[in-house]
Amino acid sequence: MNLSANSNDHKTENWIKELWKWADDNNIPDLTVEGYSETWGNEVASDFYEYGLPRDKKKLLEIGKLNLASMNLSQLDRSIGNLTNISSLYLENNKLVDLPASIGNLTNLSELFLPYNNLVNLPESIGDLNRLPAIDLRNNNLTTLPKEFNKLTNLETLNLESNNLIQIPDAVFELPNLMVLSLSNNSIRDIPPKIIQLKELRYLELSGNLIEDVPTYLAQMENLRHLGLSNNNISLIPLYLVKMKNLEALYLSNNKFNKFPQLLTGLTNLCHLDLSSNNISSIPDQIWRLDKLYSLNLSNNNLTRIPRSIGDLKNLDYLDITDNQIKSLPRSIKKLKNLSSFYYENNLF
Repeated sequence: MNLSANSNDHKTENWIKELWKWADDNNIPDLTVEGYSETWGNEVASDFYEYGLPRDKKKLLEIGKLNLASMNLSQLDRSIGNLTNISSLYLENNKLVDLPASIGNLTNLSELFLPYNNLVNLPESIGDLNRLPAIDLRNNNLTTLPKEFNKLTNLETLNLESNNLIQIPDAVFELPNLMVLSLSNNSIRDIPPKIIQLKELRYLELSGNLIEDVPTYLAQMENLRHLGLSNNNISLIPLYLVKMKNLEALYLSNNKFNKFPQLLTGLTNLCHLDLSSNNISSIPDQIWRLDKLYSLNLSNNNLTRIPRSIGDLKNLDYLDITDNQIKSLPRSIKKLKNLSSFYYENNLF
């Protein structure tokens, strides 16, 4: 008789029963598949959606995608850590305050979605999920991250929007492959020097914080393509940032600019520029240098004129100058042959 095998089978039966009881108590349905399949001639279109927890033992032990989103859950049972074949875990839009330490056993996870919960902290074991390329933690109540978070060395995308952060957690700066970092709508005041350790960062979103100063060392982030700083308290952009030659998108709306930052005309790879809702009164003639611009938003400022050189922005597709004090438009604006969206209401012409 193999006592060890019998013991393992008994343990498995126990945690499965525990997990099923938790699912029943929380009104989690059996695995449910919804969707459709339609045929047009020789083509078949289908879209299927799975959710719930299997009540069949074989299906439970083999499940690869577990969708428990929008089920009003306030806690996860620790036995969920035994579902080690899971590669995708969807837990968004619940009421989770914390996660069990056993979550760290799910080392095959390649997708983890946790937005729209009430998480106040993460377990240290989160660092064991080192295959994760992305983690979504939007709209929670996090004030920091555990230091073990730095073990997520394969992480490329981290979304911490709309939490309770007052500073960027130190563990973030130790993620060598991070390419996308979203920190908007927190209470962050400073961008620390450690940010330049993120050599692979392409996308940095810090809109909706309490930032007053843009540090010069940001210019060392040579791979940065997107920089979002809207809805802060910024009044100046350091001249040194003109070295960010690879920057393609810059969002500075709703800050405290009294004039158009002259250095921006040196960022010649910019495709998207948003300076709306500031107190800018004029646009420099050198705007023509931004000839790769695809979208330009200058709405809700104090502009009285648009320079003739605007007509040289041959790639411009979107232009918004609403809510200004502009008396007339230059004839050169007719040269913008690719302009498909032009908004100019609430001016003086």
